[in-house]
Amino acid sequence: MIILKKDDFLKDAPDYEDYTDNVANLSKEEKESLGIKSCNCSCKNKK
Repeated sequence: MIILKKDDFLKDAPDYEDYTDNVANLSKEEKESLGIKSCNCSCKNKK
């Protein structure tokens, strides 16, 4: 009887990178161009 050995090229478990926060720091002009309204004051509309 001939025994054939098959090499596994795929890993048993995938290698994952460490978790990182996906944060984008946009300037005021970039926020305005994307239509995002933001201000650092206490708005009159907030209750």
